[in-house]
Amino acid sequence: MRDGLYKVTFQTQLGAGAGVVVLQGGKLKGGDSRIYYTGSYTESGDQFTAQVATELHTDTPRLRLHFRPGPRQH
Repeated sequence: MRDGLYKVTFQTQLGAGAGVVVLQGGKLKGGDSRIYYTGSYTESGDQFTAQVATELHTDTPRLRLHFRPGPRQH
């Protein structure tokens, strides 16, 4: 997979959603309207595996969360 900006769609037990991620040199960064994502990824042949942490950046009660954000770190 080439480094770049990608649209992502996902399905969790809490619902479906979409966002964007930047893949660059094994690192992943991205987000959607409420949550940002950070992590890393590996590739092996046609297999893509990512470890992703999520964090709430905007608390908008009207919008439904699709991930449970991790604990806030300051």
